[in-house]
Amino acid sequence: MLMSCFHVINKQFRQRFLYIFFTEANFLKSYCVKVLLKIFVILLLLPIISCSKKSVVQSKINRNELVEIKMPRSYKLDSNPNEIIKEITFLPLENSDLCQIVDPNKVVFNENRYYVLDFLKALYVFDNEGNYLHQIGNKGKGPGEFIEIRDFDISRDGKIVILDFNRILKYDKDGSFEKIVTNYNFFKDNQYCNPFQFASISDNDFYIWGGSMGQKKYISNNYAMYRSKETILSEYYFPVTHKYNDDSHRFIKHNNFYLINPTLGNDTIYSIAKNRINTKYAIIFKNRFTLKNEINEGAFLKGYYPEAYYSNNLSHSISNPLETSNWLSFSFNFNQKIINTFINKNNHSIYTFYYKYDNSPFPMELDFNIDQSFACILSALEAKTLLDKLKRTKLSKFEISNHKSFEYNDNHVIVIYKLK
Repeated sequence: MLMSCFHVINKQFRQRFLYIFFTEANFLKSYCVKVLLKIFVILLLLPIISCSKKSVVQSKINRNELVEIKMPRSYKLDSNPNEIIKEITFLPLENSDLCQIVDPNKVVFNENRYYVLDFLKALYVFDNEGNYLHQIGNKGKGPGEFIEIRDFDISRDGKIVILDFNRILKYDKDGSFEKIVTNYNFFKDNQYCNPFQFASISDNDFYIWGGSMGQKKYISNNYAMYRSKETILSEYYFPVTHKYNDDSHRFIKHNNFYLINPTLGNDTIYSIAKNRINTKYAIIFKNRFTLKNEINEGAFLKGYYPEAYYSNNLSHSISNPLETSNWLSFSFNFNQKIINTFINKNNHSIYTFYYKYDNSPFPMELDFNIDQSFACILSALEAKTLLDKLKRTKLSKFEISNHKSFEYNDNHVIVIYKLK
């Protein structure tokens, strides 16, 4: 009986409370309730906001195969080139209106063909004797055309893959368009990447390099290099803390792996092999100049950091690594000079040259591999100057082949260094 009365009273109370709450209570319109509603909305949206601004950390780099190379305290810049060079070949590229190269940005040798990228404009193909074959694609907005050819690569199945603005295109080796591999938009997900170089792992798997291009603020969520699978950024490398030199080519292919051209101040040469990023070589300088983390790489290369250029007997800045089965080559800065370095991987001998000295048969930098040789592409005038230097100094006991008298308006020349 008592419980029954209590139940009736309780029911009446609940009904009265609900009636007041929904019809008569003025506090629903009060300031306090409005604040509570705002807090509720914020708590509801907090997980979404936190996910969209989730910070990312650099992906793991394999360091198990690192090889340390200890450089001497002083460098013998009068190394004898006859000890390492077997033959130098000058290969003039065909000169015609169809293939006149203005600004060669990248050269790849594959299956007895030279692929020469004329920066942003065209990709020309020559045979192994320098004869012009054809062009890959055309600039334009039609089917199979590109807006600007930023970079190219040759896939494992021999197809030509072109990095265009906001998309990647594929052609066969004769230049016929096959398909758009992917359209991409990396200006999202609280990150910024404007790729202008890439390495093709498979049809929808790429390592892309954007560096600091277009970035006005360097924040922790932005990286210089990403891995993109199915247009999704899945791996992150080299945080952008300063301006990079966006002219340096970062991916240098050799057989079934890539070497990654180091960023300024980094003396480690990385590789892309076995489907991962590896530290391959650490160059140990005994007289190293330590650059500040926040140094502007583009400004440095324009001479805005004189303390680095004019630091006597200090070394820094590895660049342009190339590799064959017997040799490793790279350049570095020393005493205001760019030093060409060649290391025999069998006996660990180190040879250093300064390109302006008479004993050096090399240009300022080498560009690419041809099987077991190193090579570069020079203008006709640069090739003529180098050839005249070799004849004038009479230092060469190695063979010089395919040379002729170059005219300033000739097409570019590929110079091949076959080492012992």
